[in-house]
Amino acid sequence: METTYALSRNKRSSKWQFRKRCPSDVARILPAEFIKSAGEDDKRAAQARVAMIAAEYERRTAEALAKLAGAPPTTFPDAQALAMATHFYRSALPPISSRNPLVSWSSGSSFRILPLSSAIGRLIAFLICLH
Repeated sequence: METTYALSRNKRSSKWQFRKRCPSDVARILPAEFIKSAGEDDKRAAQARVAMIAAEYERRTAEALAKLAGAPPTTFPDAQALAMATHFYRSALPPISSRNPLVSWSSGSSFRILPLSSAIGRLIAFLICLH
């Protein structure tokens, strides 16, 4: 499939310009659209320069793709994110044991609920251990 390139007239001047949307793959590095003036008032003269400008567009896009290929990923699959969160919480929060219950039983049948911050941390750790 052959890529076509088009020229459009700049609204603020009489010069023709080359406009092409950049691929979404390189959106983090390049702007959304590559715009470069052909520097010509005549459309035929501007079309003669399209090949040179298109080569610059292709070079910049290829450089951006190569740069992204060596970069670490910015998003992770759900399973990998869950594994990372599980590892973090298992190492950061104390494990739940009978010494650290969410509810503290006193003599008789009365009980005392632990402070909210302590209870939430233990509850999160417990839920992660269940997973």
